[in-house]
Amino acid sequence: MDDSGIFENNAASFKIFPNPSQGQLTIEAEGITEIRILTLDGKEVERFYPSSDNVVVTDFNQRGIFIIRF
Repeated sequence: MDDSGIFENNAASFKIFPNPSQGQLTIEAEGITEIRILTLDGKEVERFYPSSDNVVVTDFNQRGIFIIRF
């Protein structure tokens, strides 16, 4: 925790683009072994096990707001 009372997040850096997406989504993250895409109520809609630091999702055509969990 720093002097402001906020905990520092030591998570890996990542990029997710474009936002909004037209069905193709690129996720760049280092050292991630699992990526889950969830609806706002927690329902899992996709799960990936990347073999590299760059994942391109080409068929994600769902509409809405989603949570991406590493």
